[in-house]
Amino acid sequence: MEVKKEDRKRRVPVLFPENGFEKRNWFTEIVRIPMIWVLDVLPIRIGRGLFLMFSGLKGDTRTVFRWAATYRALECIYTFWERKSNGETNTSDNFWQTFLNNARAIRNRLKVLKQELTKAIQEVTGRNGRVNLLSLGSGSARGVLEVVNDLNGQYSIQVRLIDASRRAINFSKELARIYGIHDIEWYRDWVQNLGEYCEDFRPDVVEMAGLLDYFPRKEALKLLRKIFQVLPPQGCLLVSNIIPNPEKRFVSRAINWPLIYRSPRELVELLVGSGFLETEIKVVEEPLKVYALAVSRKKVV
Repeated sequence: MEVKKEDRKRRVPVLFPENGFEKRNWFTEIVRIPMIWVLDVLPIRIGRGLFLMFSGLKGDTRTVFRWAATYRALECIYTFWERKSNGETNTSDNFWQTFLNNARAIRNRLKVLKQELTKAIQEVTGRNGRVNLLSLGSGSARGVLEVVNDLNGQYSIQVRLIDASRRAINFSKELARIYGIHDIEWYRDWVQNLGEYCEDFRPDVVEMAGLLDYFPRKEALKLLRKIFQVLPPQGCLLVSNIIPNPEKRFVSRAINWPLIYRSPRELVELLVGSGFLETEIKVVEEPLKVYALAVSRKKVV
């Protein structure tokens, strides 16, 4: 079930998914909030030392710190609960992966993405009988691959993935092999060159979760306009952005993972500025309100 909130300034519905997500426990929040405040004001060296303390050479916090802003850090966060259930995490891993809302929200974002991507694929298939799906800054492409795997051949889906990292692409290929998925093409390139990959492959759905967090406004608008141009009428873009939150300073300084934070309203304004109509945009905020995912459909007037 989703609870809808009306924002008069944006006139864009903001949806809050309810079931199956990591949420706030207000009892523990009473302790967590002052601890976050303390972490935020600590000198960088001390905050970093606390984050890495007891991690071990292969602990989650050391992996996230070393590989911040890459697929490896995200994979470490995505797979936490599975690894924990297999006894593959330590006390430090268990604390930070559940203490920091940013880590929990990344896992929530993956769930929101999968839900909305499934809906988009089903909608396009009902209209066209097939789907061309383009993922930009795809990284491991875990969300895309898990959705394709879950749909289990019910739909005709052709996938193209673009990422600048050779390691991310190789990891994604191995993940696709594990899932037994074959109709995928990988391209190692900058996402700004997406146009040359859409000349013979016009995407019905474009997925870009997490990448906009690294683009300043001018570059973000330029990229979003390119996406708008390659989408056909009724084509769909799924794009997320991190929302300003109390852990911003600690994540940026101590974990060394600087991001560009935007409110849901600012995300919508970027999309409108790139050509999407406000009436064709919806925003889904994961329950911790650290990430917002916008689903935008191209309507030509």
